Amino acid sequence: MDANNKKISYPCEWEYTLIGKVEEQLKEAVKAVLPIHTPALKASKKSSNGKYLSFSFSVCVSSEEERDELFSQLKSQAAVTMVL
Repeated sequence: MDANNKKISYPCEWEYTLIGKVEEQLKEAVKAVLPIHTPALKASKKSSNGKYLSFSFSVCVSSEEERDELFSQLKSQAAVTMVL
C-alpha cells in the first residue's frame, strides 16, 4: 500500500505541534482545549531569530472528527500562530 493511502486506525495517539511566541501562553492554550487531561508539552524548536517557539504533544484521539475538532480548537486560540 502506498504511504499516501495509509488508513489511520482509531483510537490512536496523535501528535500536534504548536507554534507561537510565548511558552506560557501556549501551555495555557492547550490547557483551555484539554482541561481534564492536559498533556505535557515537549519543546521542539525555536525560530532562527528567536521570535517563534514550537512545542509538541501527543493525545489519544478516538476518531478523525475528534482529531479535526482538536486541531480547530487549538488553531482558534489567540496564543497559537500555527498548528501542525
